[in-house]
Amino acid sequence: MSVPRISGVQLSDPSAGPLLLLGTSIGTSATALWSASAALLGERFHVVAWDLPGHGRNTEPVSAGFTMAELAFGVLALADQVLTDRGEPGGRLYYAGDSLGGAVGLQALLDAPDRILAAVLLCTGAKIGTAEGWRERAARVRASGITVVVNQSVERWFAPGFLEREPQVGGRLLESLRAADAEAYALA
Repeated sequence: MSVPRISGVQLSDPSAGPLLLLGTSIGTSATALWSASAALLGERFHVVAWDLPGHGRNTEPVSAGFTMAELAFGVLALADQVLTDRGEPGGRLYYAGDSLGGAVGLQALLDAPDRILAAVLLCTGAKIGTAEGWRERAARVRASGITVVVNQSVERWFAPGFLEREPQVGGRLLESLRAADAEAYALA
């Protein structure tokens, strides 16, 4: 098993309540995607979000791809570490994930249903896209860099008028995409 190293970003006070683990979409960072939500949820939950390798604060180099099961295993290992640090080894958690982060949540629910109290899975599915489509996207990113997917992401990520209404939020998300490691993006 090739388990990717998953790094967590603490977004609220650990004493606020039970652990809420948040999963990101490919091309985003934990901070850019979840900070505003964490500000609202942080009074009730200990909010920790995770970054994929090569995204956000996770500077772990990526040399090989990984399966959804391997990614979910890495995310559950992060949850175990956070819960142990909280004095709750083997404890249970809440989970929310967007896109790829939602698919990871689906896999984690299959692998460890007794560990997750409740889950919110957004803009996701058991299968996202096609293998051919992902290979084509990876080839474009490897050939031309991450900027080739920025314009496509604007169309997929934001409803019409959102960037005009919320330029700071949109800007943070697009900057997290521009900052993602191209090879890590291609392998995710």
